[in-house]
Amino acid sequence: MVAVCDLNEKAARAFASQHRVPQVYTSYTEMLERAGIDLVDIGTPTFLHAPMALEAGRACKHLHCEKPFCRNVGEGLEVCLEVEGRGLKLLVGETYVFLASHLKARALIEAGQIGRPLQIRQRHGAWLERPQAQVYSGPAERNWRIDPAKSGGGAYPWIFDHAVHFFATAEYLIPGGRIAQVFSVPARKAQAPKQRGAAHDPYTTAELDIPLITWSYKDPACQGVWMRAERLSGKYDFMRGFSTCVVGEKGMIEVLGEGGGNLWWEGQQ
Repeated sequence: MVAVCDLNEKAARAFASQHRVPQVYTSYTEMLERAGIDLVDIGTPTFLHAPMALEAGRACKHLHCEKPFCRNVGEGLEVCLEVEGRGLKLLVGETYVFLASHLKARALIEAGQIGRPLQIRQRHGAWLERPQAQVYSGPAERNWRIDPAKSGGGAYPWIFDHAVHFFATAEYLIPGGRIAQVFSVPARKAQAPKQRGAAHDPYTTAELDIPLITWSYKDPACQGVWMRAERLSGKYDFMRGFSTCVVGEKGMIEVLGEGGGNLWWEGQQ
């Protein structure tokens, strides 16, 4: 790293000191012009991703951008056209395809262990959380995540922010599979009061709940389903964290992902 930029100069200097970054900026434009960088890593709120990515592309910088990449398809395509026209590389930071468990599942699938994968079943249960987070979880003020315009999620900001993980995993674990259509079921009359999510997230409003999403792939033989039962939706599921089943022609793989615990079978780990 050769430069760091933050509107909060104190935070930027603290980061620079910790990671031995020689240059500190509070102006993004100035950093792009003066820092002599090859690649920009954008870790700002969602509504800033597309404009900041466009500016970096026009400055001929390669890009790594936090998810969700954009608030709508139009924003994303505009950035893609800009960087492609300049021969630049663009990567969205999708962490779930780099989880060790998902990497292992993909390797088994490519080795033909379950035959042709035909169905993905994903489940999101209550997470195992440490009393104190071991990683920096962002500034305390993150209410933009529940702002319909800034988050891009409209009435469903949580599902918009998090569901990118589900779909990235769904395509990753069916190699070559591309999702064609997505369907969701809103629980408009859920009796349980809505509760907040992880301790560091601002999801405290009574937004409408989506407990079920299904999708079809361009290959009509393949389908997927995601279901949610955890405290954010006022439900509960004994299966903790994010888990995935991949059903193939000859077998099935069950994967434990982020926020998960142990896999039990008849009382045994």
